[in-house]
Amino acid sequence: MRESSPSSLKVEMGDEEVNVEMRLAYINQNGVFFKGDCAKLLRGIKSESVNLCFVDPPFNLGKTYEDTDFNDLLEEEEYIRWCKDWLSESIRILIPGGALCVYVLPKLAITLGSLLNQRTDVTYRSLIALKMKSGFPIKGRLHPALYTILYYVKGGGKPTFNIVRHKTATCRHCGKEIHSYGGYRKKYRKYEDADGIPWIQISDFWDDTRPAQHEKSRENQVNELPLHIPERIILMASKKDDVVLDFF
Repeated sequence: MRESSPSSLKVEMGDEEVNVEMRLAYINQNGVFFKGDCAKLLRGIKSESVNLCFVDPPFNLGKTYEDTDFNDLLEEEEYIRWCKDWLSESIRILIPGGALCVYVLPKLAITLGSLLNQRTDVTYRSLIALKMKSGFPIKGRLHPALYTILYYVKGGGKPTFNIVRHKTATCRHCGKEIHSYGGYRKKYRKYEDADGIPWIQISDFWDDTRPAQHEKSRENQVNELPLHIPERIILMASKKDDVVLDFF
């Protein structure tokens, strides 16, 4: 489907109602992709209408994005104010029991987690650490080697939680399992595949993730995640026919 011509959405901002430009950029049987200022478009979404919000926001690192009007290097207080705005809107549109998962750097996870912990309408479920395999040493500090996902649920309803499994790691030379089961290996026999390798439940530490490969053919402005990161969140915290919102 070709990108549609711009249309307007009326959004209430304080006491003022403004038009926000948006485009229906892509649609198929699995979902719809809108293009616009998502921080503003969130205000136009009906309250308690979304089952899961997966958020991968800009990290305020001064990156250049396709939208040249977007400033990715705000003053810290202004950036946190901006984050509080889309966090509040995300929680508003979630159904009771709906999940909010935010992919951020560890420092920002501390700040945003503190903001969320002060609220009474969401509850902390987990902080997921994702190992960054292509990190590099930085002089005078610890080698940064992880990203984080904050996982919260909205109160007032039963959260959706599904067990998600991944294939246990094997030695690339001999093909044998390298995972330690602490004497409980036999409990995983019913989860073995045709090769006898078990699929184990994911934990709050994902060591098989990596940043998206920076192919030469890819535009510099594109900063996409490996698909299995949001896929695991969707499998874990939603069910068939749920409404899932992935913005930024």
